Amino acid sequence: MKYIISILFIISATKINANELKTKCIAHRGNNKYYLENSIASIRSAAELESDGIEIDIRHTKDGQAILMHDSTLKRVAKNRQGRTCPLDEKIKDLSIIDIRSNCQLKNGENIPLLIEALEAVSLENIDWFIELKDYPTENTAQIIKSYIPKYQNKKVISFKRKTLRKFRKLAKKIGAENQFELFKLYRFYLFHQKEFHADVHFSSFNIKKLLKKKTKIQKAVWTVDGSKKLEEAFKSKVEYITTNDPELCLFLKARMIKQLRLNQNLSSI
Repeated sequence: MKYIISILFIISATKINANELKTKCIAHRGNNKYYLENSIASIRSAAELESDGIEIDIRHTKDGQAILMHDSTLKRVAKNRQGRTCPLDEKIKDLSIIDIRSNCQLKNGENIPLLIEALEAVSLENIDWFIELKDYPTENTAQIIKSYIPKYQNKKVISFKRKTLRKFRKLAKKIGAENQFELFKLYRFYLFHQKEFHADVHFSSFNIKKLLKKKTKIQKAVWTVDGSKKLEEAFKSKVEYITTNDPELCLFLKARMIKQLRLNQNLSSI
């Protein structure tokens, strides 16, 4: 009941119709509310929920392999394989993929996934991939993203660092895929806009206010939005993308809003 009341409030406060409600729910590190972040299980769950998009983090090993990992070390989400010692405190950039896969596994028992494995795990026609670069990309990584995400799916590459995004753009151009990617600059504090990129801002009243003032034709995204009240506020702002740790709730609220908007439109036409 509380969700329905809240949704009716949003609808009354915003002049939108069902066709205009195009905000997409992006599952942060997969469906990490119920599954370990950046795991295959989390990614598959987000797909099963029919999330509009999936966000993942990637880092590169010493030998240039892209793995799904948010932190610079494995410590928070990994553990020793039986009879092995995982270098949990060492930087991923100083470890080879053999070091990692031979000695470590995720705390849920899965292998630490390669980028290729994550992209192969999900096959949907209508999905946006938000791939956050935690370090400098390689040409191989750009090629993997190009090859394993079909052309009809949206490829978003995001980073806090302008130099990282520029590096990726050069690599994309080198492999003939410059127009296949959309680049988003991440902002903790949205003070100055980097004109060459779309904007993905931390969800706060200040950032939202600044973001919505931008009249240029950039795509607008917010992170990380949890709880019905904040999700409702994000929908009200009419940004294109909401990254959330609770994609199920986000999708529920969105579906309810669309249903109510269509009902209102039908009633007004009588």
